[in-house]
Amino acid sequence: MKEKRKKEPALEITGLIDSPRWKHIRCCCSQDVRDVLHRYPIQNCINCKFTIAENSIPSKPFTVNGKLITKIKIVRGKKYEDIIGWEF
Repeated sequence: MKEKRKKEPALEITGLIDSPRWKHIRCCCSQDVRDVLHRYPIQNCINCKFTIAENSIPSKPFTVNGKLITKIKIVRGKKYEDIIGWEF
């Protein structure tokens, strides 16, 4: 007999924006091997910093203290519409 799989609920994210202001800022990280101070691990440009924050948003439901979280809200900055964090 085939086993019926439980359908995992999708994660609902509120506060997403299609084209936030920070995406129009191009990356200005130094590509010069000798320029150690302006390369990624030492110092991020604004675009790289905001990209890392955007990639930190979970994409699947997760559990916290035994409770399944299926809905999160994005907290955004005013000037660049960047992602400051998220809450559930």
